Amino acid sequence: MKSRLLLISIVLITFLVSAVVHLPIQALLAYAPLPAQLRISGASGSLWQGQVQQVQWQRYNLGQVSWQLQPSKLLAGKVQANVRLGQGNPWKLRARGVVGYGLQGAYAENVIASLPATEALKFSPPLPVPLTLTGQLELSLQSWQYAAPYCRSGHGQLVWNTDTVTTPLADLRLGPVVAEFSCQESIIDVTGEQQSEQVQSAFSAQLNAKREYTASAWFSPQAEMPEALRESLKWLPQPNSQGRYQFSYRGRM
Repeated sequence: MKSRLLLISIVLITFLVSAVVHLPIQALLAYAPLPAQLRISGASGSLWQGQVQQVQWQRYNLGQVSWQLQPSKLLAGKVQANVRLGQGNPWKLRARGVVGYGLQGAYAENVIASLPATEALKFSPPLPVPLTLTGQLELSLQSWQYAAPYCRSGHGQLVWNTDTVTTPLADLRLGPVVAEFSCQESIIDVTGEQQSEQVQSAFSAQLNAKREYTASAWFSPQAEMPEALRESLKWLPQPNSQGRYQFSYRGRM
């Protein structure tokens, strides 16, 4: 008798899970408790596998998004899927990884994303000096648990793959810039560094839930720094005992 009841329970659970994951995605979106910041249009396929033509998070258009559901997570009270995006968004963003929604809200894991540096500048505070920045930003996000306005927790790495920064005086070779970041209760901390035969630098920054930021940085000229740039350093405050020029910033995004 017990074995028969167990078999019936397994069959019922399997049927219910199968029914949910194969429902048309339009029907599920009509009743899903989505965050107010999320807007979805042009959905096709099912919860199991499908795509939407446009996803908008707050004021950011992510373009087309496709997914493949991981149905085993439904038994744990989560909707989790492998997701890919990139077509149709205006800032040439490309990304793939795992995203989900559970009892604690939205989350992401093992996300890889790339974005041209020129597009990323549109979201940053104004630069203190006129520079031409090129290259690609590569994001590796190990984990991110969302809580308004930014996160409950998270950590990852951001690499700016570039070679040269163009300044009004001369080109400066940087090489890759690597930054580690973490987020705890919507306070984002970033630390990074860079080194080439022309310049060495490091920086740190913090952004809080009120969109207020603080940042500090230093750079040290190296042997092959262009002479035009080296001459311009005389207009800056004197470097410290280690030959480092230091700066700090504070403001609101």
